[in-house]
Amino acid sequence: MLLTNMDTKALAREIVEGMRLGLPALPGTTAVVRSVCVCGSYVRGDFIDHNSDLDLLIVLSPHRADTGGVPENEAVRDVQAMATRFLANRVLYSHNPRQFDWLVAPWEAIPKRTEDYRIPDGRPGIALLGVFAFDLLDYLNVLWGDDPRTAMATPPPFNRLARGWFDSIGAARDRYGRASQPWRIAFSAFKSAQVAQIVFGEQTLDKRRLPELYRQYVPDFPLKAFGQRMITDKLEARYPDRPCQFATWDEYASFEDELAALAKAHL
Repeated sequence: MLLTNMDTKALAREIVEGMRLGLPALPGTTAVVRSVCVCGSYVRGDFIDHNSDLDLLIVLSPHRADTGGVPENEAVRDVQAMATRFLANRVLYSHNPRQFDWLVAPWEAIPKRTEDYRIPDGRPGIALLGVFAFDLLDYLNVLWGDDPRTAMATPPPFNRLARGWFDSIGAARDRYGRASQPWRIAFSAFKSAQVAQIVFGEQTLDKRRLPELYRQYVPDFPLKAFGQRMITDKLEARYPDRPCQFATWDEYASFEDELAALAKAHL
């Protein structure tokens, strides 16, 4: 089914509002899940039709023995299945092959003190609870449950988080691997461009402004034009028919490495 230009935003809205109404009645939710929230471009207001995915955060309740007999992974799958049901055989065309970006965090991972924020180090983690925490604090819509921001501390200075990001991109690259997840390098390179723009420019993740801000604030370096093309490609990508990977793994890696060196020299 081919959707009209405005239908993906309308479909995202339908899913969000359907979940807001349906989550309170989901069996076992109150025992295992503390909150379900929507974040990212849908809340910021820079959702791009046929390109933006839907970012949803599931915060699990503090670990305890009595969960009403519902395992955590089953509760998470139930929440995810609800979102999928609202698709009703339609496609949420986006730059993400999975359509949704599911962020699952135990309550214990919510940073209650500034020192609890994990500086990026290449291990698996949620960027919205680290380098992009400022965006989560500014743009979060609670569909059900408690607002996790009431417990979140002020993040460390962005430059400290950014240095950790750039110091660890090689380790992260080694972890997800060229062979098993070849598409991940394009996503990582785009996030590196966002981090660099903030380091040199403005603290915003508004994707509509990224091409202009990257061009204006990031200093010239040999692969800057590659970055401009990469950003445009990501903002025009649409799965399943137009993936956002126009270059080779090695080209994305070289771009990230050059950008990291430039940013770290500034930090």
